[in-house]
Amino acid sequence: MFTQHDFIPGHESSEEANLLSHRAVYRPAVDSNSLLVDYLENGIYCNRNKEGFLFNGNKPLDILKIGFPFESNKYRSDLVCTQQARVSLRARAPCVSIEWYPGGRRLIVGTVGGELTLWNGTYFSFEDLKSVPSGQGAVLALNFSKQDDFIACGDGSGNIVLLTPALAPIASFRQFLGHVVRDVTISPTGNKVVAAAENVHPIIIDVGSQKIENSLVSRGYDITCSQWHPIQALIATGSQTYQLHLWDPRTANAIGTIFGHKHSVVRIKWNSTGQMLASSGKDGALKIWDIRSLNKPITIYKTRCDAVSISWHPEIESFMATGFFDGDICYYNTNVCCSQPLGVIPNAHQGAVWGVAWHPLGHLVASSGQDSRLKIWSRSLCSNPGTLSSNEILPQVILPRNNSGSIIRND
Repeated sequence: MFTQHDFIPGHESSEEANLLSHRAVYRPAVDSNSLLVDYLENGIYCNRNKEGFLFNGNKPLDILKIGFPFESNKYRSDLVCTQQARVSLRARAPCVSIEWYPGGRRLIVGTVGGELTLWNGTYFSFEDLKSVPSGQGAVLALNFSKQDDFIACGDGSGNIVLLTPALAPIASFRQFLGHVVRDVTISPTGNKVVAAAENVHPIIIDVGSQKIENSLVSRGYDITCSQWHPIQALIATGSQTYQLHLWDPRTANAIGTIFGHKHSVVRIKWNSTGQMLASSGKDGALKIWDIRSLNKPITIYKTRCDAVSISWHPEIESFMATGFFDGDICYYNTNVCCSQPLGVIPNAHQGAVWGVAWHPLGHLVASSGQDSRLKIWSRSLCSNPGTLSSNEILPQVILPRNNSGSIIRND
């Protein structure tokens, strides 16, 4: 068995060895700097905008070189993150929300106990733990501003808090006191925040004046989730009456209604370009809507249980990861004609996968679940294809789309 002296040669004193033992701690890391350097040096003259689904033999993930998602073909099968890179357990309560810092240097996780845990984005080591100010419930909603200047969170007691990147409080709003906050989203300019809670109307908060600017009033107090468009002044909400609403935040009026599900809407999420909206309901359906044509969804995925978390890829606008109530994580590509997911991580967590988040560069996926664990998933390396097999990813043909955005099928 190794001792501290084995790791620190040349030091015979036990006090010296104990003092320097911290330097010998081995921390596995997922370092992407070498890939970025190769991309900048060798990819200046190459054609990066290739089309078509690229299938790599019998084992689609056994490839010679893995680059960044934004340099790869957007239909390549090696974009699927199925290799478990790290498992961390710090909080004893279930982790119900997760969010990357915009630069990818850190990762923040919200727990049922009302705590925020901060993790390193490279070594995935624990850095800090703080309780939400004036909060008493689970931190169910987290969202970071694109300007990297503050973070908004909502908890189960109805408290909405704005925090600095160092988790210092900026402002607190208690308009939802006694109601569970389900969703919090920051506008693309960073000066507005929309929040949705159970049995109350969603509200729009002005960050500069720290006051409630408006409320989105519907027929009933049934809106459960809300998402601000990543580019435009547009808000999408989901309700318990099986409907999706589109709102103009300047006038607080509903400008569109979609009867999309046969049961309550659980989660909605815009993609990176804002052209597609994903919605999941308790009817076991995951639907993708094109904002240019809302008559019917462009893609429908039938799932075994509810999709409780959705995260779109930051670079590939048609690729997303979803976490399910039974503990599975699935990957979908809306441009590939296939009713089944491109990749599946069965039993990724023991219980529901409450949070799924892509790294800002798109090469890692972080997930949190009912088992109180934070897991990091990376793309499979050579000679280590992970949990995917050749039968799970097929060389599907990309079907063309018409002007309305729907897939043209030859059935």
